[in-house]
Amino acid sequence: MMILLIVLIVSSFTIIITKDKKGIKINNKTDIENILKLNQEDSENFNNWFNSIIINIANNNMKLPENYADCAGLIRFAYKESLKKHDSKWLLETGYKGIIYEDINKYNYPEIPNIGTNIFKSEDNWTNFVSARILIEKNMKYIGKDINKAESGNILYFIHPEDINFPYHVMIYIKNYGEDFLIYHTGPVDNDNLGEIRVVKLEKIKLSDPTWMPIKENGYFRGIFKFQILS
Repeated sequence: MMILLIVLIVSSFTIIITKDKKGIKINNKTDIENILKLNQEDSENFNNWFNSIIINIANNNMKLPENYADCAGLIRFAYKESLKKHDSKWLLETGYKGIIYEDINKYNYPEIPNIGTNIFKSEDNWTNFVSARILIEKNMKYIGKDINKAESGNILYFIHPEDINFPYHVMIYIKNYGEDFLIYHTGPVDNDNLGEIRVVKLEKIKLSDPTWMPIKENGYFRGIFKFQILS
């Protein structure tokens, strides 16, 4: 397989990248995350779009593609769409309804510095797909377990080891009109049922299965996370 070697000069660093079909592999320890880091203004712009896109998908204004039909896929899709320029073409294609926020100024998908469309980190690679576990471990930072300190757009992470097929699960915490919601995709039920997106009030989660309660006493709950690119 032919490997394309690219040398990029960024500030005073030399970043050596090899690119193949699996994504972009970083050959040294230069911190690309710092290059992708958004300032406070752009972080707010991203959060505005991410929250609104998640709500639009939950309200069926925007369609979640079938290849994103699981809990991590919902987050990956909203993340990618939040990084785009939200012009009239995007609005028409997606069916988005809601406030038109300021776009991210630093960069926009698919022209992301050094990584292009490979916007997720996976081990030593940058790729366009990651599982729920890798999404959390490589692309987010831990905030804590106190749900009272969570901000809208944060991600809740659960591990159910007894579920052999899908032990890792992620939900999006959304504050909307003064109420707290958890929005998530169930994942596929079988070959004929791709599952569904559910919107549950936080107070109802607390009254249901205790293994899904976002409290520090719950061993299945691994914490609250936010995207690494955010300030």
